[in-house]
Amino acid sequence: MCNLFRFRCTYFIIILTLILCACIGGCSFQQLEEYLNPGTREPLALVISNKEDLSSNAIYKQISKTLDYTSIPYFNHDLSVADKPLHISPSVKLAYITTNMVEQLKNDEVELLIRFVAEGHQLIILAPVFDDRIAYLMGLKKNPSYEIDNVAEGYHFHTDIFPGYRGRSLKTLNPYQHRGIKGSEFIKEKNVLATAINDTTYPVITERKIGQGSSIFFNTIQTEEKDYRGLIFSAGLRVLEGYPYRIANASTIFLDDFPAPLYNEKLPPVDEEYDITHAEFVHNVWWPDMKALADSFDISYTALLTFNYNATVVPPFNFDEWEANKFTIGGITQNTSPWLAQDISKSRHELGFHGYNHFSLWLKDWQNEGFMEAALRAARKRWTINNLGTLPQAYVPPTNEIDSVGLASINKAFSEIKYMSSIYNGDVEDGGGREFGPDPYIPSLFNYPRVTSGFVDNEFSMLSQNSMFLYTGIWTHFIHPDDVFQVMQRAEDNYRSRNPLGLGWHSSKTHNYGLYEVFKQRLERTVRTYPGIRFQTVSQSVPIVRNWLFTQSHYHVIDSTLKISTETTKSGIRQNKEKFWFVYVSDKNRPQFERALLDSETEFAASNIWDGKLYQFLTTSDTLALPVLNTGAVSAGYEQDIVRILADYRDYTGLYGESRWVDTRFEDALSALKGNPTSESLQDTVIALAVEFDSLETAISVLEKRIIHRSNWSAQDIEQLLKFYGWRGQLDRAFSFLEQLWTTFSDHSIIMFKNMMVERYGAPSLDFQKMWAERELVLEPENELLLRHMVYLHYSNESWPERKHYIKRLIDLNPRSDTLYKFALDNSIAYDEPQNTLEWLREFPDEVSIQLQPLAASIAYLYANEGETTRALMWTNKTDQIPNITELEWLLQQKRYHDFITRSEIYMKEQPSNDSLRAYIGLKLIFEHFVEEGYDTLYPLFEQDNAQPQTKKLVYTEIGYMDFEQKKQFYNTYPSFFPDSLKANLNSTYRQNEGFEIGTSNSFATDNYENEKATLGIYAQWGDRSGATYRFTVEEGIVSSNILENNELHELHHLNYRYSQSFGGQATQLFISGGTYFDNQKTRPELSAGILFSKPSSFTSTKIQFEPVFTNRSIQLDMNQIRAEIYRDDYWFNNNGVQSTLSLSGKWYSNNVLAYEGLFRLYWKMPFSTRLSQLRPLADLSYADATEKFLFAMPYYTPDKILTKGGGMEFSYKNKLYDPGFSTGISFMAKHNIHDGTFYSGNARLSARINKYWQLSLQGALSTSNIYRYNHVGLNISHIFPKKFVE
Repeated sequence: MCNLFRFRCTYFIIILTLILCACIGGCSFQQLEEYLNPGTREPLALVISNKEDLSSNAIYKQISKTLDYTSIPYFNHDLSVADKPLHISPSVKLAYITTNMVEQLKNDEVELLIRFVAEGHQLIILAPVFDDRIAYLMGLKKNPSYEIDNVAEGYHFHTDIFPGYRGRSLKTLNPYQHRGIKGSEFIKEKNVLATAINDTTYPVITERKIGQGSSIFFNTIQTEEKDYRGLIFSAGLRVLEGYPYRIANASTIFLDDFPAPLYNEKLPPVDEEYDITHAEFVHNVWWPDMKALADSFDISYTALLTFNYNATVVPPFNFDEWEANKFTIGGITQNTSPWLAQDISKSRHELGFHGYNHFSLWLKDWQNEGFMEAALRAARKRWTINNLGTLPQAYVPPTNEIDSVGLASINKAFSEIKYMSSIYNGDVEDGGGREFGPDPYIPSLFNYPRVTSGFVDNEFSMLSQNSMFLYTGIWTHFIHPDDVFQVMQRAEDNYRSRNPLGLGWHSSKTHNYGLYEVFKQRLERTVRTYPGIRFQTVSQSVPIVRNWLFTQSHYHVIDSTLKISTETTKSGIRQNKEKFWFVYVSDKNRPQFERALLDSETEFAASNIWDGKLYQFLTTSDTLALPVLNTGAVSAGYEQDIVRILADYRDYTGLYGESRWVDTRFEDALSALKGNPTSESLQDTVIALAVEFDSLETAISVLEKRIIHRSNWSAQDIEQLLKFYGWRGQLDRAFSFLEQLWTTFSDHSIIMFKNMMVERYGAPSLDFQKMWAERELVLEPENELLLRHMVYLHYSNESWPERKHYIKRLIDLNPRSDTLYKFALDNSIAYDEPQNTLEWLREFPDEVSIQLQPLAASIAYLYANEGETTRALMWTNKTDQIPNITELEWLLQQKRYHDFITRSEIYMKEQPSNDSLRAYIGLKLIFEHFVEEGYDTLYPLFEQDNAQPQTKKLVYTEIGYMDFEQKKQFYNTYPSFFPDSLKANLNSTYRQNEGFEIGTSNSFATDNYENEKATLGIYAQWGDRSGATYRFTVEEGIVSSNILENNELHELHHLNYRYSQSFGGQATQLFISGGTYFDNQKTRPELSAGILFSKPSSFTSTKIQFEPVFTNRSIQLDMNQIRAEIYRDDYWFNNNGVQSTLSLSGKWYSNNVLAYEGLFRLYWKMPFSTRLSQLRPLADLSYADATEKFLFAMPYYTPDKILTKGGGMEFSYKNKLYDPGFSTGISFMAKHNIHDGTFYSGNARLSARINKYWQLSLQGALSTSNIYRYNHVGLNISHIFPKKFVE
C-alpha cells in the first residue's frame, strides 16, 4: 500500500509539473518533437559530451546535426551525468569526444576507448584535451606541456578530405587562430592530414594509428562553428567504409533582387564594357546570359522578386519604382520589371518573393505588424495585377534578416508561402542560423537556407559548399544581377564587396574574363565533382528535402551482407521514389564494391576522397543490400596486440596494472537463480553483481521479468530498471517494455510508470506524448488538467483540428470561464483559417467580449481582411492598437465618407504635427473625389514645406492635368502648391494664352491668266486665346493683271477687325470680322462670320464672307462676291486608320453669276505610321460648275462642268494642333479631267516656334493645270510680348 500511495503521489506531481510547464512556457516545442533515435536502430556512432562544458555543447550540436542529416544512428554519453558508466555497443564503429572536461572518465573507461580503437575502429577528438590519458590518443609526446600556439591559422590539406582537396589551402574570412597545441608537442609517428597555412609545422588535423584503428585529433577550437561540420563528418568516413548514407540531392540557384526596379543610369564596370544603362544590362545582357547558362547546366532558378527599393514602411504603399522603367518590343512599350517577371513565370524557372521593398521585416525597421501586413497585401495585389502567375511559395527575407513578428506577417498575408530561405549561418532571432526543417517560430514554414553566395569564387565559399554537400547533398547558392556593380567596399555596407576584382560581365581592363566566366567555372567544377547533382527550384527541392529529412535509415549486418532499410518518422511524409546515396570505399575494396553495384544494375559515379572514392548512386527501392567490405577489423587473434597497446598506454601515463584473481561470484549467483528463478533475494543478488561486473543486460532482464509478472511493483525496482536502461542507452528497449506493460495492464499504474520514464529520459517524440495523454484521457475523460495538456501537445498547424477539439471540450466543461474564450480565439487566430476563426467567434456568448478585449486589434484585422469592415470598426473601438490610418482605410472601404472626414478632423486635431497622417488623409480624399477637402487638408504641409515627395508628386501631377483657367483659379486659392517650376510654367502659359501678340501677314498668289495678288500686312491680337480674342489688321495689297497685255495694277489698303470666342475648351469657336478695302477712288466693305466644331473623331467648319473680287477687271467694275464654305473632316475605325474630308463651297458674284464646287478626299494610314510621322496614300474626287462661263478669267474665272479625279501621297511630321513647337507636311497628287488631261498639284506647310514666343509659318500650293490653276505662297511671323500672372 505504501508503494502504491507513493506511485499515486508521484503520478499527480508529474502531471501537475507538465501542466505548469505548458502554461508557463515549459520546454521548447523542438525538444518535444525531436528524438534522435526512434525505432530499434543499432548505433554506428558514439558521441561523448559534457553538458556542463559550453564548448562541448557547441561541438555536440554540430556533430549531432550532421549525423541526424545523414541518418547515421548514434547515442550520446554525457559525462556530466554522475554514476553513468561508459558503454560502447558492439555495433559502434566511430566515437567522438567533444569535450576537454574528461575528468569523469574513469581509467578503465579510457582503456575501453583504447581497446575500441585498437580493434579497428576510430576515435575523433574534436578539440584540444588537457588530460594525459587522452594525450596518448591525440598523439602527443609523453608528459606533454600542452603549450598553446596563438598564431597558427587557416588550413593546408595534405589529403582529399573533400574531393579534389589534396594540396589546397584555405584562409578563413577573418583572422581566426586555431589556438591549439604547438607542433613540437606531437610524436613523430603520426599522419598529418592538414597543417596551418602560416606555419607548416603546426598540425591542424592529425591521425595516430593504434592497432587496427586510429584516432583523429582536431587541434583547433574551430569545430564549434557550423561551417566545419563537413570536415568533422569527412574525418569519420573511412571507418564507415561500405556504409551508404542517404542525401537529398536537391540544389538551388537563387537569383536575389530579380526582378526588381531598374534604372536608366550607367554604372561601372558595365558602362566601360557595354556603354549601356543598368536597366539595359539586366534586360538585354544579364538575363539572356543567365538563361543560356541555365540551359547549359539544366538549372531551374528561383528568382526572388522585389517590387521597390524605396524606404516606405508606412501606408500607402506604391509601386512607382517597379513600373518606372520601360522598353519597346514589337512596337509596344512595356514596363521592364513586370515583363521580366512574366518571362520567368512562363518558363521552367520559379518566381519567389523577396519583399514589397528591401527593408527587413522586423520591428527594427517597421513600426508594427499591421504595416508589415499592409505592405505584403499590397505586394500580393500587385502580383495579381501584373499577371505574374500563381502566388509564390518561396520567400527570402531582404538582407536575410527577419524576426518572429515578420514571419507571422508573412504567414498571415501570404498563406501560399510555404518555404523560407534565409541563410544557414547567423543568429536565429535575426532570421539566420536556419537548419533544414520546420522554422522554430512558424513551424508551418519549412526552412531551406542558403549556404553560399556570389559570382566570385573563393576557398571559404567552396569549403562551405563541399562541407554541406558531403553530408546533405544540398547546395543552395544565391547571386544578384547587381553583383557586377559592387566593385568597392562601402562603409555603409554590412557585407563584403561582391566584385572585389572589378571584373566586368565577360571581360575587363585587366582580365580576359568576367564574373560570368568565374561562376560558370564553379558550376563546371561542381558538376565534375558531383555528376548527379540536380539544380531545381525551391518548390521542387523542398518536398524532396522534407521527405529525406523525415526518412530514417536502418543498418543491419546479416552474415556477410549489409542490409539498409528506410522508413518515415513522421505522419504525412512519403519516402522519395528516388533515393540518392553517398558511400566511401577504399581503393583496395573498389573492385568488390563496383561489382556489387553492376550486378544490381545500379549506375554510379565516383570522385577522389581520402585514399579511395566517394561513390554516388541512386536506388528506387526502400531496401538496399551490399556486401560487407573487408576493412581490416580485428578478430580474437589480435588480443595480444591489444594487450601490448594497453601496456604501452599504461607506461605512457604511468598507470601500471597488476594481475588479478578470477572473481566467480556473478557466475555463481546466476547458477543459483537458475535453480530457483522466483526467489527475489537471489534476483536482487544477481542484479547487484550484474552491475558490479558490467553485465547490465542481465540486470535488466531480471527486473523486466519481475515487473511483468507482478501487479504491485516496488519503486526501487522501477528506479533501478530505468537507471540501467539509461546506462546502456537502451531507450528503445525501455519504451518497448512500456508498451508491453500497457498491453498487459492498461490502467493508471502503467501511466505512473510512463511518467517516471518521461521524467528521467524525456519524451521520445511528440506522437508518443499524444498517444499516452489520449490513453490517460480515456481513463479520465473529464480531467481538465489532461485536457489542457492535450491542448499543449497539439501546438502545430497540422494538429490544429485536434487542438481545437480539446479546447472546445474545456469550454464545455467551463462555459463561464473568464480566460478560456480568449485562449481559444488567440489560438484560432494563430492556426486556423480566418473564416473559421470568425465563425467560431460568432458562437461565443456576448458576455465574453470583455475577456476578448486584448485581442480586439487582431479581431478587427480578421474582419477587415474578410471584407467585414463594419465589424472591424466595432472592434477598433475596443483597442488603441489599430493605427489611425488603418481605421480610416476601413471607413473608406465602406464608403463612409462622412465618418472618414469627421474622424480625420479629430485625429488631425489630436496629432497636429503628424505630417504622414495628414498626407494620407489628403491623398485619400483626392482619390475619393473629395478634391477640395483633400487640397485643404494637404495645403498646410506645403505652406510649411513639410510635404513628402510622394505627396508633392501627386499634387503636381493633378495640377498638370488642369487646363489653364483651372490652374489660374487653383493658384489664387492655393499658391503654396506651386513650386518655382510650376509658377514659371504658369507664367509661360499665361503669356502664350493672354500675352499681346504682333505679327505679319504676307502672301503672294497668281493664276495662269496672269492675275496676281500680293499682300504685306501687320496685325495686333490681344485677349484670352482660350476665350475671347480681338485682332486688328492693317495690310497693303497689290492686284495686277496682264490678260490684255496692259499690266493694269491696283493698290488696295485693308483695315480689318476680328472678334472670336471659344467655348468648351476651344472645342467650339465663333468669329465675326469686318473691315474695308480702299484706294484713292473708292471704299469697299468686307464682312465675314464663321463657326467651328471639334470632336474626338471629327471636325466641322462653316464660313460666309462678303468681299471684293480680286482681279483688276472686277475691281474696275466694282464687283463683289459672297462666298460660303462648309468643311467636314472624319476619322474612321478603331485605329483611325481612314480619314475622309468633304468640302462644299459656293460663290455668288454681284453680276448674278453662281459658281460652286464639291471635293471629297480619302486618306489611308499606313501600318508603320507613328504619332509623330505619317506617310499616307490619298485619293480625291471633285466637281465644279457655274451658271455662266468665264473660262479666261474675264472678269474672273468660273468652271465649266469639270469632274476631276486624283491620287497621290502625303507625308506629315507632327500636327500643329498638338505639337506647336514644330510641324511640317507635304503632298503630291496626279489628277485628271477631260478638259485638262493629266496634271499635277502639290502643297507644303511648315510651322516652327522659335524661343517659345516667336512663331514662323510658311505655306504654299502649286498646280500644273492648263484650265485654271491658282498657285500661292504665304509667310507669317509673330511674337507674343511678356505678361506675368505670378510674380
